[in-house]
Amino acid sequence: MLKSSNLLHTSQNPVQLSSSKLTLEGQTNFRDLGGIPNKEGVPIKEGIIFRSGQLNDLTYQDIKLLGELNLTSVIDFRSKQEVSLQPHKLPNCTTNAIHLPITPGKITPSSIEKIVVSGDVEGANEYLLSIYRQLVLENQKEYRLFFEQLINNQGTPTLFNCTAGKDRTGFAAVLFLSALDIERELIYEDYLKTNHSVQTMINQLSAVYQLEHENQKQAFNDMMTVKEAYLNEIFHIIDKEYSSIDHYLTKQLKVDKEKIQSIYLNV
Repeated sequence: MLKSSNLLHTSQNPVQLSSSKLTLEGQTNFRDLGGIPNKEGVPIKEGIIFRSGQLNDLTYQDIKLLGELNLTSVIDFRSKQEVSLQPHKLPNCTTNAIHLPITPGKITPSSIEKIVVSGDVEGANEYLLSIYRQLVLENQKEYRLFFEQLINNQGTPTLFNCTAGKDRTGFAAVLFLSALDIERELIYEDYLKTNHSVQTMINQLSAVYQLEHENQKQAFNDMMTVKEAYLNEIFHIIDKEYSSIDHYLTKQLKVDKEKIQSIYLNV
């Protein structure tokens, strides 16, 4: 179970809010996946599936909002150390906290700092690409359990997250949207929304680290954002190793597409 702090008692009946306009003060990379249509034009139900970064800096109003949404479950992909250092702040209605730890990459914080300080733009890009290769090839168990949990939740409001909400969470969102037969173009669109969401954080951290040279800023920016090339790499590896995303979902992750679609699509 997740280490978290439940701070607010809230109603068990979620209020009707405009999900596309939901924002959190303490986590800018938060959004509802509801409303995105699949290839048949059937949209994902709103207010039941959210993606996010970590929830340790939420304000009172943020927690109140999540309570009004009756956020019942949180699926956290952060490592045990990440969870321990930055425990979530959650409303009391969040009674189902699931920890599926994924440690991204074989690289240490000091080596990441070395990449940025040295302005190694190529190294930054290769690091991110290596993470996505790992997620596709080595973390199938965690993503299989992710889908099992989504089905077990039976459409009760659920949020999935990692630290920044861009790589481990981004891949989870790609898999989820693919399982619902969302057009590839819209999957890319959601994936790339993260860059707008994390820009304020990038500006703040750039000032803290006092990055002066353009190649340092570029390396740091590449470490903190997502790129179309990263998603291209995901689909390339999946197509090469497993023939298709559909085969990867149904054979490797054992996803019951019919069941997941019946729960999360607004049919």
